[in-house]
Order: sequence, then structure tokens, then C-alpha cells
Amino acid sequence: MKYLSCLTCFIISIISYQVDAQKSIEKQALELFDKYAPKIENSNEAVIAYRRAILGDLNNDDLTDAIVEFGMAAKGGNSVLFKHAAIYLNVNGSLKVVGGFEPAYCIQIESIKNGIVSVLELEACALPWPKTIALHYYKLEQNKLVETVKGEAE
Repeated sequence: MKYLSCLTCFIISIISYQVDAQKSIEKQALELFDKYAPKIENSNEAVIAYRRAILGDLNNDDLTDAIVEFGMAAKGGNSVLFKHAAIYLNVNGSLKVVGGFEPAYCIQIESIKNGIVSVLELEACALPWPKTIALHYYKLEQNKLVETVKGEAE
């Protein structure tokens, strides 16, 4: 019984460590993004209305990478006019920005699983509850997200 208790403690500590590591990667991605955000705003003559990090393994190296999706609004406004994303790869525990993602449609990144990024195509960015037009799948190739059929990359 004593060994079972130790095993339980060990498993809980591993899970806790993984959760802390995920939070650290998310925090790191958002901090890196925030440092670069003024340049994005200036080049687009807009303001960043929101940003969020999506975590997962983009390049199948068993390290947690991140994509920061962000929405841009006109200066003085708050309606998101378009969304883009920044791609961050985990290199030995530190994130490095490797590129951007700017498709011709309004995005909502759903997940990163098994090297596949699932992205919803929305009818618009400014509507309160836009309809989903399509679901797209991307994989990372030469630091760019390239559209793929989900099954091809698995």
C-alpha cells in the first residue's frame, strides 16, 4: 500500500510538471509576441485587439511549440478586421519565432496535434458569432504552414 501511495505521488508530480511546462511555453510565446507587437501594429496601421497561444508539437520533435493567433482592429476601434498568427518552435526549451501565417481568410486555430494544425475558416472576423465555412489542415514545412489533407501527414 505504501508503494502505491508513492507511485500515485510520482504520477501526480509528473502531471504537475507537464502542466507547468505547458504554462511556461504559453507564457514565453505571449511574452515574445508582446515584444514584437508594436512593429506589427505599426506596419498594419492597426491595433492588436486580442492574442492567444495554441500549443502543440509542430515539427514532431516531442517538444511543445506554439502558435500565437492575433486579431487586428482599426485604430480607435475594437472590431477585429483580420486575424493572423506567429509561429514559434521550441529549441531546447526556448521558443524561437520562425514565421507568420496570413491566409486570405479569417482564421480560428483549433489545435495542433501530431504535427497537424487544424484551422477553421470563418465567414468574417468582425461578426459576433461568424459561421464556419471550412476546416483546413496545415503542416509545418520549411518554417511555413502548408495546407495538407489531414491523413497525408499522419
